Amino acid sequence: QTRNAGKKAVEGAIQLRRARDTLLESQKHLESIVTDVSYEPYEIAEAEIELPVVREKLLKVQSTLRTCELRLGVEGMRDYWRLASSQFFRERMNACALKTRICQRLRARKFECDRIERSFRRQMNSKCMAIYCTVKRRDGGIEVLVRKYNQLCKSMSDMIASQRAPANAQAPKPLVMKELFTLDIDDAVWDDTGLTEKTDVEHLPLWLSNEQVQTGIRGILLQDRADEELKRLKHELSALGDWFNEEFTVIQTALTESHGMIIQFSNNKFNIPLQIEAYHTNSNCSQNTLFNWLFSGLTHSQYFQLMLYQLWLV
Repeated sequence: QTRNAGKKAVEGAIQLRRARDTLLESQKHLESIVTDVSYEPYEIAEAEIELPVVREKLLKVQSTLRTCELRLGVEGMRDYWRLASSQFFRERMNACALKTRICQRLRARKFECDRIERSFRRQMNSKCMAIYCTVKRRDGGIEVLVRKYNQLCKSMSDMIASQRAPANAQAPKPLVMKELFTLDIDDAVWDDTGLTEKTDVEHLPLWLSNEQVQTGIRGILLQDRADEELKRLKHELSALGDWFNEEFTVIQTALTESHGMIIQFSNNKFNIPLQIEAYHTNSNCSQNTLFNWLFSGLTHSQYFQLMLYQLWLV
């Protein structure tokens, strides 16, 4: 907190300076209305009522601004005048404020949508859909903020290209509208590059500041998921073989112990022993050819009868 106290004081002084400039413009506009006889009488009367209020606010802001400037010190005043006189820094502060507002709106939307989705099973669907549509209607306001933010990003990029920005300045990345509401961990909405001073980000870890390291991390995670899926598929293949052996044992027991079953299946001898032999000799076969050799000795009619018999056993 102590390390960022000077930076916050400079930002507060700049905001007070902008508020003072806005009040000065309002005061000049109201004074021009009062002194111009071409305006309607009711407009002049409204201006005369608003002018004292604006003057009082202007005096308070000017007093607060002078106090803040006296507290900044030599280094703070140096940064203050550098930031206050630079169009690039002013637009960067506006972009930072817009980015903060966008993140707040996106978080609120995400929490609201999650709450509605969890309540789908406890409420009527029509009621939930009405609330969900209400939340969706707020997306327009978020998109307006994003368009303003992207315009500031483009303006800062143009300043850097035309060498009207400070040395080594970096423009923030614009936000992609299609990826705005996914809130993925790699989305640009969480990337504050270009919105802070270089000294604030020079000690960041590589996984947060280096794009190549981030790409490598995503590749490692993808490989880990593939290894887990391969292990699961091998387990499923082994379980399928165990199930086949068990079902074959059940069928063999039924055929040997029941004379009726022998008569029933005497005309349609299944070639199941060959299937079991193929499974034991081809335990390393690929998943694509598993079912090709598993039921290769059965016709469609025999396979259908085997499935009916399996249902009858259950």
